[in-house]
Amino acid sequence: MNHPTARQADKWLAQYFREHKAYGKKDRAWYSEEFFSLLRRAVSLLPEDKTQDAAMVWRELGSGPHPPIPITAPSPSGDGGPLGRGEVLPATWQDWLKNSSLSADAVPAFLRNLDSKPPLYLRANYPEKAGEIEAELKAAGYAVTKMRRDRLVTFAVVGQRPIYELQCLKNGLVEIQDLASQLLGEAVDAHPGMAVWDVCAGGGGKTMQIAAQMQNRGVLYASDIRDYKLDELKLRARRGGFHNVRRFVYDAESSPRLTKEIENSGGFHRILVDAPCSASGTLRRNPDVRYRIMPGDPEKFAAVQLKILGAVAPHLKAGGKLVYATCSVFRTENEAVVEKFLLGQSSYSLSEAQCVGSPQLDADTMFFAVLVKK
Repeated sequence: MNHPTARQADKWLAQYFREHKAYGKKDRAWYSEEFFSLLRRAVSLLPEDKTQDAAMVWRELGSGPHPPIPITAPSPSGDGGPLGRGEVLPATWQDWLKNSSLSADAVPAFLRNLDSKPPLYLRANYPEKAGEIEAELKAAGYAVTKMRRDRLVTFAVVGQRPIYELQCLKNGLVEIQDLASQLLGEAVDAHPGMAVWDVCAGGGGKTMQIAAQMQNRGVLYASDIRDYKLDELKLRARRGGFHNVRRFVYDAESSPRLTKEIENSGGFHRILVDAPCSASGTLRRNPDVRYRIMPGDPEKFAAVQLKILGAVAPHLKAGGKLVYATCSVFRTENEAVVEKFLLGQSSYSLSEAQCVGSPQLDADTMFFAVLVKK
């Protein structure tokens, strides 16, 4: 559902450096920062400015102070780099966002924010360790802003030291997680002793947040269509000291592998569906998404999203919450999916629905809806 030759820019760059060992640590750091900075500039400009296209990124990278990456500008087939031509979207960003979950007065601010990336956010798995975490971050030279909200303790950090060298990350005291994603995890509202299912768990960022809410009491199922993502989740759960996470591969086609305990008790108290989507709400952090969205993608994703919701809906307890979420700003993938789901599920009602993150907060943009089973 994305450009057939365009690749995720961060993965492309990482592979390039793995294959070309001549680039040292400083070279890699400079290219990573400059590359995405230039992409943000190209993405935020109106497409009719024909001098600013994907090729501009490659030209400017080749003129920097570090050894140039010897590649050509992308061709119409996407050869030479991770980007396609980016000519598949409407004439202006305003046209692109006409069918948006953002309010009309929020769109200009959302577009302005595309010039910059949001901070790196670290969420504390154990809020009582916040002082210890903050002390290590400051000792490592990071500028730190601490935020508290309900059960969340979050640190926005800015600095030069590689984040993966931090002991608080290695020992599971914190997780890297965008602020909008954390607000979504908060909407799940899990508590100790509950049975919870994170359906599209991926690498487990929100799974770990839910596990922290549950404090190792109750059971937390985590599923994904990709088994290698569940391997990553297993490592994160072990590192964070969460022992109640059960993993399984799930594609929304067959019945999920649930224990008799879940089936006999009427299902889960909470289900989270953070569905696959166009990722248009992550443009600030991943500006290459602009080159990978194809016409018709939102509609194709919406069909998949509705299918997943329909597959998991029977497994929620009466009175439980089904939280549907995307990192998209397209109404087609958000409110429209919820409306279609409710038309076919008379036992469900909508409790709340909103976009969180940019432009109100310095973060990515996510949509979520809380659906309650009667």
